[in-house]
Amino acid sequence: MKESEKVVEGIQFQSEDEKLLLEEKESLRKLRMQREERLGKEKQELKARLEDGFELPGNGGNEKGQDKSQSVPFFSPSGVPARISKSGSPDNAGPKKGIIEKPLKNMLIIGAVIVFLLLAGGWGLIYGLLPAAEDAGNPINNHANIPVDPVEASLSSSRPAPENPESVSDSPVAFSDLSDSFKNSIEMEFVLIPAGEFLMGSPEEEAGRGKDEGPVHPVQIEKPFYLGKYEVTGEQWCEVMGTEPLSPGESELPAAEVSWEDVQIFIEKLNKLEGTAKYRLPSEAEWEYACRAGSSSRYSFGDEESKLAEHAWFESTPYSGSRHPVGLKEPNAWGLYDMHGNAWEWVQDTWHNDYSEAPEDGRAWEGGVFSYRVTRGGSVTGSAADCRAANRIWFTPNARSPDLGFRLLREA
Repeated sequence: MKESEKVVEGIQFQSEDEKLLLEEKESLRKLRMQREERLGKEKQELKARLEDGFELPGNGGNEKGQDKSQSVPFFSPSGVPARISKSGSPDNAGPKKGIIEKPLKNMLIIGAVIVFLLLAGGWGLIYGLLPAAEDAGNPINNHANIPVDPVEASLSSSRPAPENPESVSDSPVAFSDLSDSFKNSIEMEFVLIPAGEFLMGSPEEEAGRGKDEGPVHPVQIEKPFYLGKYEVTGEQWCEVMGTEPLSPGESELPAAEVSWEDVQIFIEKLNKLEGTAKYRLPSEAEWEYACRAGSSSRYSFGDEESKLAEHAWFESTPYSGSRHPVGLKEPNAWGLYDMHGNAWEWVQDTWHNDYSEAPEDGRAWEGGVFSYRVTRGGSVTGSAADCRAANRIWFTPNARSPDLGFRLLREA
């Protein structure tokens, strides 16, 4: 006999699995025999009880004169009748364990599942209600402590609520819904500039033109924006930056001796103060578009240099050589003051030697060969040619000068 072969009770097996299978069948056979024997005994007990006068339920009587309140027939799951005594327990031993064990387990499992579902549904309802309750009592969610952007406030008060609030951030605000101007919390005034297209740069025949002003190319300003009605003043600079106030004679002068890098800090602080991220320097294209105000001439008002003194502080005007309070000269057609003269104005772009490959969508042109930043508009110490709409020069981003300032754009 091979080592793997085994003999159990006179039977030879080829493997352990065959042995286990036979043993399992033998166990089942013994269980069936025990069950049949037990059922036989129960039938005999029932027959004996019936012969003694035991009455099945529903037979309409109590021939032995029993008090029904004292003893009531009870049928166990096994089918064997028992009697319930006054104490509430069967007179006999009750249902057999093997018969009731499986239904009891099933009932317990079903009950546990029902309880779990009820608890899950209850907690789901509670958690569904909690966010609304928290929002109702949370000042952060209600925006109680967030500064209100004045433009958003003015628009929301006059504009009907959209049907789908989620689409607000993706949908541009119609030009007709924007106010023509507004003031922010520190009294900075802004004018609405419409979207449109213009020719940027100057033609070769324009007097005072530089090569860096060409080639002339079309630029599409796709969205309206707000631009400062005036250059940022010294008073506004001190308020945002938290420095000591200037004397009354200096508070309305353009903020000067500020570098491009200084201006970026100012913008960051102002955006935080106003609770927005929409304040920035204009791009070079946006600045020229707003300066021209629909014109294509040397200046916003035409080509006549003789009229420049009505619109600008520059070297040929009386009291030249120092900055003057903003807003004293004539504005351009879109209501912007000092776009010509008074102080050079920083824009966002880096310097490029000409407009070859310049963007045509109005965005700032970054990535120049040098880190220099562009300024526009001329100044109180500059010539009439410096004040032309197309004129452009550069400074290093950390440069400061008594006639170097800026004005801000606020996205609509």
